[in-house]
Amino acid sequence: MIKSLEVAHKEFNETIGSAVVYVDFSNNDVWCDAHEIKDYHDETVVALVGKNDFHSPKLKYSLSTLKELAIAKKKMYDQGYDRLELEDDYHFAEILYYG
Repeated sequence: MIKSLEVAHKEFNETIGSAVVYVDFSNNDVWCDAHEIKDYHDETVVALVGKNDFHSPKLKYSLSTLKELAIAKKKMYDQGYDRLELEDDYHFAEILYYG
């Protein structure tokens, strides 16, 4: 997961506009969708972070923040939280905004 997270991190930070970093917890694959964001209908595919053209087109995260976020979301996923809860920044504010 680390190598694909590094690639997704780089693509996310280099994109000005809409981008989302996803992780598939069934196989630990990580990728970034940029500009044309897909909606995955699989409970194992969870958005780690995202930005859009209007509110935050230049938003960037450190690799360590994405790693910490992936670990936290995986832990909650293993505890039975659903995708909607895992994609709510409220649970991860300390990592996202103070990490």
